[in-house]
Amino acid sequence: MIRKLIFRSFSIIHRLSQWSRKKLTSAGTLVFTGIIFSAVFGIDTRQTHSFLIFSLLFSLLLLSFLFSLFFRGRFSVQRDLPEYCTVGKTMQYRVKIKNESDITQEDLSIVEELGCVMPEYSEFLRHLKLDNKTNRFDRYIGYPRWLKLVQFKRGASIKMTPIKSIPAKTTSSTVIKLIPKRRGYIHFKRSVLLKPDPFGLSNAFKNITQANTVLVLPKRYKVPTISLPGIRRYQRGGVHHAGSVGDSQEFISLRDYRPGDPIKNIHWRSFAKQSIPVIKEYQDEFFVRMGMVLDTFIENKNELLFEEAVSVTASLIESPSNNDSLLDLMFIGNEAYKFTSDRGVSNLNRMLEVLACVNVCHDKSFENLSTLVFRNIDSLSALMCIFLGWDQARQEFVKKIRALNIPVLVVVLEESSEIKHDAGPMEDQPRRFHVLHQNKIEDQLQDITF
Repeated sequence: MIRKLIFRSFSIIHRLSQWSRKKLTSAGTLVFTGIIFSAVFGIDTRQTHSFLIFSLLFSLLLLSFLFSLFFRGRFSVQRDLPEYCTVGKTMQYRVKIKNESDITQEDLSIVEELGCVMPEYSEFLRHLKLDNKTNRFDRYIGYPRWLKLVQFKRGASIKMTPIKSIPAKTTSSTVIKLIPKRRGYIHFKRSVLLKPDPFGLSNAFKNITQANTVLVLPKRYKVPTISLPGIRRYQRGGVHHAGSVGDSQEFISLRDYRPGDPIKNIHWRSFAKQSIPVIKEYQDEFFVRMGMVLDTFIENKNELLFEEAVSVTASLIESPSNNDSLLDLMFIGNEAYKFTSDRGVSNLNRMLEVLACVNVCHDKSFENLSTLVFRNIDSLSALMCIFLGWDQARQEFVKKIRALNIPVLVVVLEESSEIKHDAGPMEDQPRRFHVLHQNKIEDQLQDITF
């Protein structure tokens, strides 16, 4: 009960902290600190004159607050955001600020506020249990961990940016930089324009609501070219993919129409000459189809390991491998998901969009993923597996896949380099079994082979 009450106070403390950072300038923060200390040491007015310092600083800050009430500017804001950005890479975008008032506005700054859904109590406890690096007091109170979680869910932090003076009825623009901390959507909530008072202690501010979103793609590592094994298989409905993967639909002959033939295959010139429908016949389509399995079951491991698993998956998808193939991405979220794409650039971006939004699964088991894969196994030429462990269930899964003579690449991610794994069912093919450690993934990916 006490911990839950403490948890509920976190959001109040956070909002007050955010407000004070906008309201007080650096000098104002220093004056406010002086007020606190002079109040503490000036309680006994007979033994110290600190109360005089308190009165002076308090009066100065109060006047500053009053002056900040007279900011009457009118503004509108427009953001020019890119379609995508990537975790860990600097994103730049331009903000246009229009001064709609009749006077020139000077000494302005802009702060971008990002939307964030505050963590639930159960989510907070789950992250708190996984944090073994802080001291016992911080783990019990939990505010540092809660604050890190909020900052992660927000997606980025944006520093205050100064703006040149804006003449009346004109538009000024400035470039803002941010570094995304996580994948998924970043929600821009509003822009806040700040103007310091004559004393330079507090800011007057105007909130301008302007909602926008930008999608953050997963971090990708550079990986070597991987030669994909596997034979070509017949693909039901493969004609729709042929133009993208290099197998054109080859014409064989003409024949009479049969009930059930698609209208799009009618040879209209022959139909016009003979007055009876004639159908174009094509050969069946065969090509390589690669399966990519992403493990979303973290169990007792930290979620940063899952983020690395997503990054490894995105890196393998984006690697310069054999372009003459289709790709099936399979994972378990709220339900079983399977996304199919060819290796074209536009389809690659769509696959990265999917990976940008995939989440950890807490309420299902690995058996659900196994069922999904075996439901689609007949069309696959080869399979890549990105696992968050190498337990009995995962080893049995790989053993069953290999029994079907389907080549398998197994990549297991672990938190510590001290954790070692036997290859198990991959013992006879050690070049296709790779264990990546959380802090060495980029280097270890250079040795990956299929």
